[in-house]
Amino acid sequence: MKRLTLAVDMDSILVDLLGHWLQAIEDDTGVRISTDQVLDWDMSSVAGLIPMDKEKVLAYLQRPGFFLEAPAMPGAIEALRNLCADHEVLIVSCPCSPNSAKEKLEWLAKWCPFISAKNVLLVGSGQKPRIKADVLIDDNPEILTSYKRAHPETLCTGIAYAYNRHLGISNGYFLCGSYQQSGAAWDDIVALVGVAALDT
Repeated sequence: MKRLTLAVDMDSILVDLLGHWLQAIEDDTGVRISTDQVLDWDMSSVAGLIPMDKEKVLAYLQRPGFFLEAPAMPGAIEALRNLCADHEVLIVSCPCSPNSAKEKLEWLAKWCPFISAKNVLLVGSGQKPRIKADVLIDDNPEILTSYKRAHPETLCTGIAYAYNRHLGISNGYFLCGSYQQSGAAWDDIVALVGVAALDT
């Protein structure tokens, strides 16, 4: 088995940011929105369903403690620990502010102490394709497609959401399971990495 380099996203891959975000909106407004109603990764298509403008929706991401309070995706931490045993795992995330960057590092220290600080890369939006990996695990369709263009040989996988399902296996993307079954999705991701390690 070849030791692969894996670039792993945080938001809605390791961290249940979307669920945490929607719950905070419901708590404040009384409006309940399911993850299946989020058809655009940046939540712009959902903003009209909420009695607040888009800027107020995005303002949740700037709240001190907001990211740090988000739970881990079910199945993610154990899967990541298993992947670290056989592969080089890089956490690659795009913070939206200095506070977000700080809280991402704190979240990783709390939930993933087995990840070395040297393996955590906080990059600007659109910069992920500059980091070459054998496997990209992400949910953002724009990042998945730009990464695939830059590195067509890379296995691009992640958890399937309403906003990324259009990518499809036929286009070379292997999006697994669903938000509601993230543990099973992570099992599938680990299996895909195992197959890729044997094939290379």
